Amino acid sequence: MSSPPAVSVLMTAFNRELYVGPAIESVLAQTLGDFELVVVDDGSGDRTVDIARSYEADPRVRVIVNERNLGDYPNRNRAAALARGRFIKYHDSDDVMYAHCLETMVGALDTMPEAGFGLSVDSASSGGHDSPDGPCPPLLTRTRCPRQKTPGLPGLHRHSRRRSFRRQGNFRHRTIRAA
Repeated sequence: MSSPPAVSVLMTAFNRELYVGPAIESVLAQTLGDFELVVVDDGSGDRTVDIARSYEADPRVRVIVNERNLGDYPNRNRAAALARGRFIKYHDSDDVMYAHCLETMVGALDTMPEAGFGLSVDSASSGGHDSPDGPCPPLLTRTRCPRQKTPGLPGLHRHSRRRSFRRQGNFRHRTIRAA
């Protein structure tokens, strides 16, 4: 087995045949090449797996297919368990990633070893405006976000050190009921 990559890009998928190809291609086009892409399919009934497997000629790509549907957050937890990188980055199977995303993420976290997590926001999610708090991605440390338990926030893209993610614990699945 080769040495662990800097980043494990984790992509969970379920019936995303129209989007998974461009999502994978955006990861493969990164300016930082030291990553693995782990695609974990949750029992798709369409061509998602076939499309994802067509990228396995690139040794950085691994495709895993669950024997049964786990659901969104349990599948994300499974993907995290398969990660080998120093950092992890979830990338949804219907999104595309800017080519400099991983390079920016690793650079930012490397400059602040005490930060376990980082957040970045795109201008589309922020109403077309850059973050008022300065350059993205902002970094989360114990003092800046001591009780952060929400793995994902709307409009924000999270990346983390693998050890910090594991220490925080897995995604917790909660059912939210309408009032």
